[in-house]
Parts: sequence; structure tokens; C-alpha cells
Amino acid sequence: MAGANSVQVAVPTRDTETAKFFQIAVWIVLTTILVVIVFEPVLVKAITGPETYDYPTHIRWAQFWDENGYLETPLPHFLYQGLLRLSHFFFPAATFNQIALGVGLGCYLGLAMILFSQIYGAMKELSPAVRGAATLVLTMLLMVADPLRLDSSSAVYDHYAGFVPINVYHNPTIVLLKPLALLLFLQVLHIFDGSSVSKSRLFLCAFLSVAATMAKPNYSIALIPALGLYVMIRIILRRPVHFGLLIIGVVVPIMVVIGWQLISVRGTGMGGILFAPFAVMIFMSPDDLIFLKFIGSIAFPLCVLMLYFRPALRDTMLQVAWLVFAAGAFYTYLLAEVLNPFYGNFIWSGEITLLLLFVASLLFVIKHHRSDLVNRRLSPRILLLLGVLILHTFYGLQFYQLWMAN
Repeated sequence: MAGANSVQVAVPTRDTETAKFFQIAVWIVLTTILVVIVFEPVLVKAITGPETYDYPTHIRWAQFWDENGYLETPLPHFLYQGLLRLSHFFFPAATFNQIALGVGLGCYLGLAMILFSQIYGAMKELSPAVRGAATLVLTMLLMVADPLRLDSSSAVYDHYAGFVPINVYHNPTIVLLKPLALLLFLQVLHIFDGSSVSKSRLFLCAFLSVAATMAKPNYSIALIPALGLYVMIRIILRRPVHFGLLIIGVVVPIMVVIGWQLISVRGTGMGGILFAPFAVMIFMSPDDLIFLKFIGSIAFPLCVLMLYFRPALRDTMLQVAWLVFAAGAFYTYLLAEVLNPFYGNFIWSGEITLLLLFVASLLFVIKHHRSDLVNRRLSPRILLLLGVLILHTFYGLQFYQLWMAN
């Protein structure tokens, strides 16, 4: 006979597992539908719009490559064009504009599913319905959020000029980079968790390093110096570092691809970097508000850091995210290209690293308040941070509306 203090453990049955599967499937389907509803019009507008939207130019390069067997212009990062060509091989009846729409939706859905899985996994203590609904909302908030603004300008350009943007819609390669960079960021964290690394993880990390760099090197050029600094700090503090994953999975693949990219543009006039502190940002925003715009860009992660300073300093994900963003901000604010310096192509480094900092900050807050979430308590800090994130989303929706109206 069981004692009075015996504990009964509920064993999951096939029926409960099936119910859980259908519950999460419903929320995934709803997220997919919402992503298509929100971003399909954005893609149609960008693809059929003027070449200032970047999509028509990139699509033309892919079509020229497909028809002639070589690229029209030196293109050191051609993963987007390669995906369009590959898709056209499997769907020859589709136009390149239709293929671009499909690839673009695939990128947005890929990013949404990665965000969904990370946020859903961080809230495992909640009931399935609350967990699914909260995950859907937070996923969409991150995919639409943009910097806090100081005015209500109706010009699309004013909504990111002088800011570090989080989500812009006119460039296909940054859309492609986002899911790849997020996956790579999540794999990089295994370098520091002290666990063993399988061959499959090593291969996956190397593949993502190559793919992200070939999509757009702006994340990779920020990741390498940030990892270098972080590894030195961990060596000094005698913290674990998996050098095999670091070197074989990240450093070597990225450096090989970047080395090839630099060689491929040699003599074309596309290479060359200027140290030009704040020159690009001042040109884009001659209102002497660069510092305030920077704060408006990073308001949510900055609030997280200020409110949870000590625990944040001990969190590996936040440590890596802040260091990589610092490297991305260095490129954004202090460097420019020799050719066409005011195109602001280094701003992409700030954008992609800031998005990942938003993700890391949100996951940190969720994990830090698990007990509050279980008991459905919303502390003042959670309410404040949720308000700041919603404010980011408000300005993101405003930008979305202006983008679609212009």
C-alpha cells in the first residue's frame, strides 16, 4: 500500500500528446496566416515598385544570370539570386517576380517560425492556449517593431533616417539574412554552454555561417570581432569555450567566404572602407538628433539592461547579443564605403544585430519571470517593458502604413 507521502507522477498518454500537437499546430497555422496577410502586400509593393526599393534590381540580376549563365555585375553575396535561379529551375512556368514573392514569403515565414519556437519554448509553464496566443503576439511584435520616434512625420524616409532600423521592407537580402542570422546566433551560443557538440551541429553551424555571409555579410563582419572579444574574456575568467565549434563552425567558414568576397570585388571599385565617424548618419539625419535617435532605436533592450543589470550581465545570450550589436553599431556609425559612402550599406550591420538583441532581450525577460507568468502576475517591470515593446510596434505599424500608402 502506498505511503501517505508518496507522489503520483502523471504520465503523458498518446491522447494528451496528440492534443498538445494539435494545440501548437493551430497556433502555428494562425501565425502563418497572419504573416502572409501582413507581409504579402509589402512584398508585392517592393517587387513591382521602382528600383529604389532594391527588389527590381536584384530580380533583374537573377534573371540575367539565369538567361546568360553569368552575373551582370560583380556580386560578392549572391545567395538571393541563387535561390531565385534554383526556384525558377523547379518552377519554370513562374515569372521571376512570382518566384521573388514566394522566396520573400518563405523568408518571413522562416523568421516567424524560428521566433515562434524560441518564444513558445521559453513559456513552457503556461497553459497551451495562453502560451500559443502570447507567442503569436510577441512574434508579430518583433517582426513589425521599429525605432521610437520624436515626431509624426508622414515621410517614409524619415522613419529610419538617422535611426538604426529594426525592420525595413525595401531590400531582399536583409529579409533573407534575418532567419539565417537568427539561426546562426542560436547555434553560436552552444560554443559557451559547456555541452558536447555533435558532428551534425558542427556541420549545421558551418553551413549557416556560409549561408548568412553569402546572403549579406553584414552580420558576419560584426559576429567575428564580437566573438573574438568574448572568447578572450571567457578564457581570462576560465569559462568553457568549445573551440572546435568556434573555429570550424564559425570562424573558418566566415573568413573563407569574406576573403573570397574581397578578392571578387578587387579592381571593380566596389571595395574600400573609410573611417568616417558619424558622417553617414549625419548626412542621413542633419538634425543633430543622432544620439536621441540611437536611444529611440534601442529603447527596449536598453530598458531590459537597465532594469536587470546584474542578472543580464550573467546571461550568456544577452552578453553575446550586446557585444555583436556593439560591433554592428561600430560599422553603422563609424565606417563608410569608399564608393558611394552615403548609401549607408554598413547600417545593415546595425539593423540585423539590433533585431537579434531585441530577440535575446525578450527571451531573457520571459525566462527571468517564469514564476510570475505561471501565477499570471504582471509586475511593474514587465508592464513597463511590454509598454516599451508595444510602443516600438506602434511606430513599426505607422511605418508599415506609410510604406503601403506611398
